[in-house]
Amino acid sequence: MKKTTPAKQKCVLLDACIIIEAFNLGVWESLIERAEVLVSSIVAHEETLFHVKGQLPEPINMKRLIAEGKVQEFAATASQMAGLRLCFDRRFVEGLHEGELEALALIHENLVGEALYSSGDANAIRALAMLGHSDRGISMERLLKTTGLQKTVAPQFGDSLFRRCIGEGKQSRITGEGLNKSIV
Repeated sequence: MKKTTPAKQKCVLLDACIIIEAFNLGVWESLIERAEVLVSSIVAHEETLFHVKGQLPEPINMKRLIAEGKVQEFAATASQMAGLRLCFDRRFVEGLHEGELEALALIHENLVGEALYSSGDANAIRALAMLGHSDRGISMERLLKTTGLQKTVAPQFGDSLFRRCIGEGKQSRITGEGLNKSIV
């Protein structure tokens, strides 16, 4: 009798901080088995490589996971990322990391289908809502719960902070705060 693999419950585009935290919590392997995990090319090749020596028991081999089909890699073009940068004012955009910008461009350009974005970075979460995609995010806490991986997470990965940042981003979208005034 052939063993069937259960359907994956969520399709999520993960920021580097979520990957590293899942690895630290010991749920990374289970998460990629239970959810369809997408990463931006910058996160795959640059941002998940950086960790404080001694904090992670072993490096995250994203290249291998992508080659094995356990994680999917998506890339935004330079013009898509430049276009996304233009949506925000200079001060706000300087608070976003390159991997976050690429992930937001992938969502904004609809290049990752209905994938939900997960980040523990307040500015990235606000930016998601400022772009009008507040329904396309999920906190790490909720992601773990919906995939059956009940773990206590630090406040920056919690649903409460995530919802607060989404609310702040929605408000900024209305007031124009943090957005490029010349294109609003």
